[in-house]
Amino acid sequence: MEAFLHGRLSQSANNVSQNLGVTSFNNSASELRTNTINLPMIKLEPFRGHVEEWQCFGERFKSSIDDNSSLTNIDKHVFLRGYLQDEPKRLVAGISVTANTYETTNKIMIDKYGNKNRIIQAHVDALENLTPIHTPTPSLLSNLYIECNRRIQALRALGENVENYSRVFPPKVDKN
Repeated sequence: MEAFLHGRLSQSANNVSQNLGVTSFNNSASELRTNTINLPMIKLEPFRGHVEEWQCFGERFKSSIDDNSSLTNIDKHVFLRGYLQDEPKRLVAGISVTANTYETTNKIMIDKYGNKNRIIQAHVDALENLTPIHTPTPSLLSNLYIECNRRIQALRALGENVENYSRVFPPKVDKN
């Protein structure tokens, strides 16, 4: 049984290494082999100008497009413009889509939406402006919890000590 499990684990490890693009050395055949993997497509949601969504969009865009050395600046510019909607799209509409203007377009977006203090303030404002619940139901309480948790986790990701905000927010559920 132990030999069977060892054989299955070795086979599974070999399959995993093949799927992850690992270079391995086969002792029995004394050969070097390299395997690659086709990673799943990363889906980027369009950016519509909500400042509190910039961090997620910006980081995903940077890691999947901007840091991709196989893409030219014109390709990066086309991708960036393709993901912009509403206000951000209008903000850069007058800039020609060329390799030379990619950095300018990207900088405009980062300057307008990537200000950490603005992002923090947007999350705090959203928490302060949550509609109080006068007649609690499981559904309303669940939605309130999810929204609060989402905002608090975003603030933590931005390095904020969320414990400092506990006295600032008015009660959102009536105690009556």
